[in-house]
Amino acid sequence: MVCLDRFNDVKKALILANLFKAYVEEKISYEKFVFISISMERLHPHSYSFFSALEKVNYKIGHEFKGERDYDSESLLFSSGLAKEGPADWWSGFMLKEEGVLLYEFGIKPLED
Repeated sequence: MVCLDRFNDVKKALILANLFKAYVEEKISYEKFVFISISMERLHPHSYSFFSALEKVNYKIGHEFKGERDYDSESLLFSSGLAKEGPADWWSGFMLKEEGVLLYEFGIKPLED
């Protein structure tokens, strides 16, 4: 199952509880729940606020993005396995994987309300 005792941040435990609730309510699959749980072990808590910024740009930063990119936050999500380069092969963009979006929608966002 999932190792809750490895989390050194209370908010991570609350996020995991929200994700487990989403799994029980059949909003996410067991496979996605496990993937996200493992990724959360490598996810730095400073990256939580970056998810809401990404929601405003539809979870991707492409060539049309206006503004200053937050490369530090992008690298935190890359290293956790929740993001990938994209959306084009010819340009170095950034986008959340499906699991990253699920983490935000069902795990992090409910804590912001």
